[in-house]
Amino acid sequence: MKKKILMILSSLAVVLFLFTGCSDLSINNCISEITFTYFKGQDISYSSVYASISVGEREEPYKMDGKHRKNVDFALINLTLDDVNQNEVTATIEIDGTASEVVLEFNPRTSSYMADLGYAISGDSTINLKVDNYSIDFFNISKDFKVDYNKALEIGEKLLSENVTNFSSSNFDGEIYLKLFTMEGSDVLYWIFTAVYENGVTYNFAINVNDENDVYVD
Repeated sequence: MKKKILMILSSLAVVLFLFTGCSDLSINNCISEITFTYFKGQDISYSSVYASISVGEREEPYKMDGKHRKNVDFALINLTLDDVNQNEVTATIEIDGTASEVVLEFNPRTSSYMADLGYAISGDSTINLKVDNYSIDFFNISKDFKVDYNKALEIGEKLLSENVTNFSSSNFDGEIYLKLFTMEGSDVLYWIFTAVYENGVTYNFAINVNDENDVYVD
């Protein structure tokens, strides 16, 4: 009888997890996307080529609806070229001496080619991407951030408490996204801390990766 009761309680916990999104409502357990490592790519022969690889975790399926799901690893390649004349490009990526083929699809929203490798990459990895006439070497620049992802989460939570009435980090009914972006017309990197509540309300804060006092509130 005791075993049956335990099984019922266990099943009920699974059902509650599926419907509430978070196993508990603590903000630290509701992170639906986070970047841990950021590689910047450079081709010394083509200074106009922009490339990056963001490595982290995000929910699957990916849906910004205020409900957190199970996270999976990602390594997102972002490549911007001068000559955009194809819907996709095929590239060869070499990571720590092991080469493989990857197809990058054009995203008109960002005007760049993108692909997710679907697994994590070590921050110490040696990475090269070859596509057409370009040969791009990647360097981990996130190791030099003055504001790392942990600090960005801390600042974002503080900003939420200052801007959201009745905010509680221990009873958070939403999900958190922490991404990296450059401001339009600038090459300065910012953490974008986004809180999405189940009622549809969204808050965005931008935090300079090298200056915790350089913050924008949306």
